[in-house]
Amino acid sequence: MKVFLDISQNLIDQFKTQFELNDAMMNPTFGVGEMKMVALPKGLEFYHFSPTKYTIPVEMTSIIPADESWYLIHINIGKDKQHKKAGDKVIEFHRYLPSGILVYCPGIEISTNFPVAHEAELVSFRLPKSFIEYYFKESIIDTNHLILYKDLDTETETKIRQALDEMHNKLRCHAIVLDVLNTIFQKIKEQKTPSNGKKLHGNDINNLFYAAAYLRNPLADNVPSITELAAIAKMSITKFKISFKQLFGSAPMQYHLQIKMDYAQKELQMNKKSPVELSHELGYSHPSNFTSAYKKHFGKLPSDEFGH
Repeated sequence: MKVFLDISQNLIDQFKTQFELNDAMMNPTFGVGEMKMVALPKGLEFYHFSPTKYTIPVEMTSIIPADESWYLIHINIGKDKQHKKAGDKVIEFHRYLPSGILVYCPGIEISTNFPVAHEAELVSFRLPKSFIEYYFKESIIDTNHLILYKDLDTETETKIRQALDEMHNKLRCHAIVLDVLNTIFQKIKEQKTPSNGKKLHGNDINNLFYAAAYLRNPLADNVPSITELAAIAKMSITKFKISFKQLFGSAPMQYHLQIKMDYAQKELQMNKKSPVELSHELGYSHPSNFTSAYKKHFGKLPSDEFGH
């Protein structure tokens, strides 16, 4: 089933038509799930797509026309992997970590695949440009971007869950949502665009996501080289390095290290694995090498996180 969404228009109206919603519940022909929306001040809309299992494969194409002034912040908070289409290839984003925050900007077109039995849980914030301009004097989103990406940290995901719990109470929900959006926009402000970066277009974005999928598995045995990643993204090495940092905010191997360290920290804090076990699992030749890398990244020893 092909679904088409125009982000410049109210999403729930489009879902009602395409998924035949009845009192926010999806028609069982397509799957089992529920969609809720809270309209908040200054044109802000907060959507929750409850854990949904599809009975038929769904390919969802989302666009924002270039001449529109709407943005969508889209976050996967489900436990399954999420699949995105890049050309004729399907990209799989691993759920070792909380998934990423995607900000869709005017001019974007991106496809997401939901296979049969895949369970997805999503939240989205649809907001007009005037909302951003009201809260920020300077421009937050660089016009060179069609899409922005930031990893979702555990603290922000917890706040999103709190906002979902308060959807029945607009005042409380609005306060939490504003806090979440402030965190997201502060992350965007901190992400520096390379001075020689150019506007990223649809094919380049899809190819970069496809290349990044090879870096999102912290347990991968064979991580492609920069040369191989550039070939996967169908770019020259120079263009790939610049474009990757422009989209993801860090160099490819730094990005992969971040994935590994965040995975390790989560496993340690939950007392699932000891530093020695993680050292072996993450491919370090000796536990001391893992300890040094962890301390350099977080400023503390793995043993400081484990068992507390």
